[in-house]
Amino acid sequence: VHHGNGTEEILGSDSRFLFISSHTRGQAFYPGTGAESWKNVLNVPLSLGFSADDFLREWSEAGVPGRIAAFQPQLIILSAGFDAHRDDPALGGRLETEDFLRLTEHMVSLAWGIESCHGRLLSVLEGGYDTSVPTPHRQRGGALQRSVEAHLKGLVSSSRLPSNFTSSVLGKRKKPQCGSIASV
Repeated sequence: VHHGNGTEEILGSDSRFLFISSHTRGQAFYPGTGAESWKNVLNVPLSLGFSADDFLREWSEAGVPGRIAAFQPQLIILSAGFDAHRDDPALGGRLETEDFLRLTEHMVSLAWGIESCHGRLLSVLEGGYDTSVPTPHRQRGGALQRSVEAHLKGLVSSSRLPSNFTSSVLGKRKKPQCGSIASV
């Protein structure tokens, strides 16, 4: 829900990078920046209380997938924030846990669809504020834990990998399994 103003400030004037930020529109959330876009900066402000469908629609209308593909990145870096979860105390979005899986799988597909990128995607945890942990009375952790788990599943989900993934990338090794995230 927060604009990536620090990253934008660092990368915004360097044409070797394409910076895209999706965040809550206006002054509702700190720092209240991110309304303008320019050459290698694309800001996609979202309305307060946005859903995953709103997110994807705004990305489509702003031409984000095409802009990324045209840029021909060698690597996509996600600043993965989870404070848009409906149970997060930030209250900026209405995303469900499953939406983070869906959005992550969308980004994985995008990374694999760009020849220069060849599926290379790095995810950096940015935030989320519901850090509740499981207790005897509460079987599941907070929104941050559930969202990160869904995100990790999306990163390793074999359903979004190209059919030649094992031979072209891993050789004779097996495809990654979702169970491998248990050790993370």
